[in-house]
Amino acid sequence: MISLYGEQALFEIAKLAKIQNWQIYDTGLSKMLDLENLSENGFANFLIYLQKVLNRE
Repeated sequence: MISLYGEQALFEIAKLAKIQNWQIYDTGLSKMLDLENLSENGFANFLIYLQKVLNRE
């Protein structure tokens, strides 16, 4: 299990996964990641959530 923080970390682990012919399961999304189209994997949802957390009073 690997805990990643940030978009760049996801891209780096995806590169490694492609080289090693691995799949990546995202526990936050409860599904396998599409390594060819990482933008479809929920990072945008994370950014929306992050903004909600940061904008709390």
